[in-house]
Amino acid sequence: MKSDKKYYEDEVKIANNVYLSQIIVLLVTHAEQIIKDFYKCLFLAQPQRMNQIFALDGKGKAMIELNKILQASTKEALILTLAEEAAGRAAGLGISVNIGRIVIVYMLYILAEAAIGYGVVTVDETNLIRDGRSR
Repeated sequence: MKSDKKYYEDEVKIANNVYLSQIIVLLVTHAEQIIKDFYKCLFLAQPQRMNQIFALDGKGKAMIELNKILQASTKEALILTLAEEAAGRAAGLGISVNIGRIVIVYMLYILAEAAIGYGVVTVDETNLIRDGRSR
């Protein structure tokens, strides 16, 4: 029979392991929600980025259900609904894939802003060439 001290030490270790497992699940869930919110904001700011999410081949034109269009009260409501769905799909690719994508998006943004600051020729979101001096 175990001593009382050993028994309580074992119980504390078990409780500690359970607690740590729950914290890990909580952190992963929180990270997934942050990633989903990031994509939702990105798709609301730049709805054209949803094309690849809703494309059948992953790179062409978006395909959405006619009912979604008919049920939307406004264009903004439709974009919000689509952004939420696209964010869920994009976030479902996994944390490591999404962190890599988020880093790339931010790096491209930072590089574009730096290029504009130095007057370097860039291409804006409408694919128009600008010289960096005309802001």
